[in-house]
Amino acid sequence: MGLDMHEWVMDNYRESGRPRTSRDGRDGVDTTFALSVEHGTPAMLNSAYHGPGPWLNGTPFNQLLGSKIMRTDVFLSRPTAVEKRFETPYAAFESYLSRAGYRPRRLGADQYTMDAPLTGVMELMKTCQAAIILGYPQYEVRAALSKAARLQQQISAVFPTPWNQIEATLAFKQRMPVLVIAHEGVSGGIFDYGVTGEYVHTTKLNRKDWHKDQGFQGVFQEWKRRIK
Repeated sequence: MGLDMHEWVMDNYRESGRPRTSRDGRDGVDTTFALSVEHGTPAMLNSAYHGPGPWLNGTPFNQLLGSKIMRTDVFLSRPTAVEKRFETPYAAFESYLSRAGYRPRRLGADQYTMDAPLTGVMELMKTCQAAIILGYPQYEVRAALSKAARLQQQISAVFPTPWNQIEATLAFKQRMPVLVIAHEGVSGGIFDYGVTGEYVHTTKLNRKDWHKDQGFQGVFQEWKRRIK
């Protein structure tokens, strides 16, 4: 799927300029576009402005505006509805993936089907090159332990959506790179260490910019490396 170059550049560059002499001797501006794209695309593009417009890697900027950048489709497993406290950090993570050159795909968000949900998931996953499993708390069980009518202990546990387990299994079956991320306290199945043989990254998914943590970046880079 192509990403409009104008959208990509406008979303990601920071511009600074200084007077200089252009290549043909006339005054101009040497402009450095410092892209905020951290992974998957160049971190910096140098261009010299004079005449009709700036140049990016030797190509006139105005010609690039109509071009496309290819992005890698990634299946993203998460519940359709999560608590409000998770939505803003998730939106930031999805934006981060987009800037890094990936297009998150998930049924019920940008993709709909007339088939049964499982069939739709299977068909959508066939178009993806990798998968990310986000384990949000979806169900909570609370219990109390009492003795002689006196409260001894309160117990609570949180569980992810069953679709996390189904979609992760399908992704592993297709032998695609799978990145498993769990909110603190979420466990069971693929979120248990050692079940899949893959590392499970645990963090607070309701925390702002959790995806910028050094711990996450380490597993994210390894996941990226495995994508063909």
